[in-house]
Amino acid sequence: SEDDYIAFLRGDAKREKTLLLSMGEQMKALAYPHGKYDQLADILLAEEGIDITLTTESRINTLVQGLPQSLLHLGRYSMERDVSAQMLLQKLGY
Repeated sequence: SEDDYIAFLRGDAKREKTLLLSMGEQMKALAYPHGKYDQLADILLAEEGIDITLTTESRINTLVQGLPQSLLHLGRYSMERDVSAQMLLQKLGY
């Protein structure tokens, strides 16, 4: 149910934040497992102070100063061991 989803997501975020705090770190970003996300997750995570989220979508991101929404659903490139620096630069359009 949606209530179970909300409770699970809030509890999971709080557990992770507590664990990181015990190591002297803060949790400001989250990589969505398997890249799956929704608007409700964004809202709940923002309530927990998580302002940056990452997907598994391969793309270059556009960040806009003063627009915190541009830090949501950031794309990323999966880097396997056989990806060279040159290959990464090609993916980035250089």
